[in-house]
Parts: sequence; structure tokens; C-alpha cells
Amino acid sequence: MYLRLLIIILTLTIVGCDREEPFSEAAVPVAQLRINHSWLTYRNSPELNGYVDADLSDRFEIAWTFTTGGEVRASAVISDNTVYIGSYDGFFYALDLDSGSEIWRFQTEDIIESTACIRENILCFGSADGYVYALERDNGRLLWKFKTKAKILGPVNSFTDSNAHEYVIFGSYDSNLYCLELQTGAVRWQYEAESYINGAATIRAGQIAFGSCDAKIRVLATNGRLIREIETAAYIPGSVVMDDNSVYAGNYDNIFVRADLESGDILWKFKTESPFFAPPAVSENRVIVGCHDNRLYCLDKSTGKQLWSFTAQDEINSAPIICRERVVCGCDDGRLYMLNISNGQKIWSHNLGQPVESSPALAEGKLVAGCDDGKIYAFSIPK
Repeated sequence: MYLRLLIIILTLTIVGCDREEPFSEAAVPVAQLRINHSWLTYRNSPELNGYVDADLSDRFEIAWTFTTGGEVRASAVISDNTVYIGSYDGFFYALDLDSGSEIWRFQTEDIIESTACIRENILCFGSADGYVYALERDNGRLLWKFKTKAKILGPVNSFTDSNAHEYVIFGSYDSNLYCLELQTGAVRWQYEAESYINGAATIRAGQIAFGSCDAKIRVLATNGRLIREIETAAYIPGSVVMDDNSVYAGNYDNIFVRADLESGDILWKFKTESPFFAPPAVSENRVIVGCHDNRLYCLDKSTGKQLWSFTAQDEINSAPIICRERVVCGCDDGRLYMLNISNGQKIWSHNLGQPVESSPALAEGKLVAGCDDGKIYAFSIPK
């Protein structure tokens, strides 16, 4: 009897591997998802490395959807059973993680592509209206707002300095990187680059790094002092990532680099035929990055050598995340993909029908992503 049951389970697993629709409740038994933490910032950490030290189920099913009035290209942050995310309709939403029901919404004067960060009961995000907003997380009440001279599309990050003072940091299309006091919005410092800043700044071990459309990665101290510049030869359209003593970035000249933070030397380059827009996910020994050539690449962290690639059906502008042996990423072909990190084989996918440029967020048993169809999707484990 037990042998027969095992054969049935194995058969169902093999048959279901290439299906793109969610599995039925009885189709495949799945492991318990052990993701109970919050997701408080873009890519799950100030370093923006997109790594989650947790086991991930091989199958998801849609738990709920929430419809906004515009494309959803911002990524979600999640805390205390609540999803926080902005939309191209100009509203920033707080949604119940279990049901998708709206808790509150806050209106800005333009589209929201910026991903928020959460510090205690304060959340901060930017808008294309040029403001960064700080809201009370529980009720959406405005605490302060800060005006720049151009739109803000990149995520907001945060850090605590050596004196336990808390700050938020973000770039603007006015070419400045701003550091503001979390509680008041007062400017601590700003650093002017030579072109606009589209991505997020990454923060690690008392250093801040960011890319700009002047083709440079800049490394700053937390007081805004320039430590060094790293030339990449073409503009950097997205966020950069720090890990160990390195910084990772892709540029518009089809090159992805790993650079040493101390010396500024380029440790290796990876060249394709198309630009890199989304930041990578970085684990202990691998780097996963999407490209406009429709491929998701897995590179050896030490050497930059390609280990495998997965070919989708359109550009990849969604930043991937790594959950131990699994990689999850959205794609402009309208799908969310889950791959095996060892070999790049597809384990699961779901077709949402429109481009998915939002980076997935994982917390409290749910996977959440936005879509160009104007909806926010939450996936859970089949029961």
C-alpha cells in the first residue's frame, strides 16, 4: 500500500513539472514554507542582495489579487501581516496579507515606482512627483514629506549610524543622493552625481554605494564623504548590490561587473549582447542576474564564469530573489518563474498575462508581486 502511494505521488510530480497554472490542492504534497519573517526593504536587506535563508515550497497557488488603477512596478514590503506597495495610479496601499483587503491608501501627485522601506512604525517611499513621503505605518497618516527637484523612481533604503541615529537614503533624477533624518525628514547631507540616479543605494559595514547614469559606482561613508569612484564605462540604470567586500552592477553597455570596494578594481566582467537593468541576487557562491536578452544568468561568484542560463520569452526587468536552492523572478513575458539554483531548470511558473517588473517579496508564508495589469498578486502554499 505504501509503495503504491509513493508511485502515485512520484507520477503526479513528474507530470506536473511543466504546468504553468497553479496546482490543485490534491496534486502534489509540498514541504512547509518556513518564511515567517518580515520583508522590510527592497530586496530584503540594506545590502539589497535578495537572499533569503529559508526553504521554499516548489508550488504556489494564488491566495488573492488586489486591483489598482495603474501598473504595479514597485515591489512590496511586508510587516505585521500587512503588504505595503505603490502603483502607477499615484496611490500607496496598505493591504491585509491574509485577505488582500485594503486597510488604507495614501495619494501622491504622480506615479509610484519606488519601493518603500520600513523602520519601526514609519514607512518611506518616493514618487515621480519629486517627493519622498514618510507615513505612519498603522494608518497612513503623513508624518513629513521632502521635495527634490525631479522624480524619484528608485527604492528608499535606511541605516543606523554609529550614534544610533536613523536615516533614510534615496536617489533622484535631479542627480542627488539624499540622506534624511528618519523622524523629521531634515537633510543630513546630499551628494551630487553627474547624472540622474534611477536605482537604490546599497548599505553595508559603514559604507554606501550607488550607481548613476554617469556610468560610475560611487562609494560613500555614512556622513556623505566620497571614498572612491568606480568607472563602468556605461550608464547604470538600476540598483547596485554589496556583498562581502564587493559591489555588483550591470550597465547599459551589456556588461555586468564585480568590483572590489577597497581598491575599486574590477574583479571580473560578464558580457552579453543586451543591457542589464535589474540588480542581481547574491548568495554565498552564486550571482543570479536577469538581462534584456530574455535570459536569467547564474554566475560563479568568485570568477564570473557562467554556470547556466534560463531563457524566458521576453526581457527580465524584475530583480530575482534566492531562497537557498530556489530562484524566483518575474519577467516581461508575464510570468513568475521558480528555478532550481543548481541547474536553472524550471520548477514552477505562473502566467499573469502582463509584464512582471516588480521584484517578488517573501514573508509570513506569502509571495507577493505586482504586475503591469494593475494588480497585486499574493501566492501561498497549496493546502
